[in-house]
Amino acid sequence: MILDSLYDFFQKHRKMFPKYGWSECQPMYKLCLNSKGQFESFSLLASTMNLPNNGDIDLGNTSGVCPSYYQGALKYVLGGEFGKDKVFHAGTDIKKLQAFIALHEKVSEQTNDTAVKALVEFLKRWSEGKETEAKTAIQETINEKKRAGMVVVSVDGEYIHERPALIKYWDKVVSDHEGLKGTCLVTGKAQVTLRRIHGKVRGIPGTTGSRAPL
Repeated sequence: MILDSLYDFFQKHRKMFPKYGWSECQPMYKLCLNSKGQFESFSLLASTMNLPNNGDIDLGNTSGVCPSYYQGALKYVLGGEFGKDKVFHAGTDIKKLQAFIALHEKVSEQTNDTAVKALVEFLKRWSEGKETEAKTAIQETINEKKRAGMVVVSVDGEYIHERPALIKYWDKVVSDHEGLKGTCLVTGKAQVTLRRIHGKVRGIPGTTGSRAPL
């Protein structure tokens, strides 16, 4: 009865919720580039938006390095983190930055999207230490806020996660990882696709990792 009620509530109000594979987030920083991949600005954000959510799907990554599509934490987008001195240092996590770059190189190849290509070109120069002016401006902004947070990317005034071709690409990634087959607790149907409706949860009894699907 409870599951039936929850199911009915979701169907009635489903427009209130982001579609599967997306989640409502409030990123903290905005990286602005032009179409040539040149740095324009790095600023604080105070708006909520729907962003791709890797937590909805299992991408099969077991290395502990799992970059998000089109946005992400400072350690992925900029390869940096706060040190013991409470100061943000760029280039301290090259492994995660390179994983973020490699992911978006793949997206660029498969979509031929100019905005993603611009992002990749900027990040390659960034990883090689060639974006000194951008590094100064970015570190000043982050150190003024003194907080880690998510970074979204804008190219020529448009968020890349809102570009139709990139929305279509991410939705295809999601549809290819819709979930396991099993029995639905609401309808009783066997061998239906069981979509994960939330990210992994902490503290699930019997699990060895820090998070697990409920």
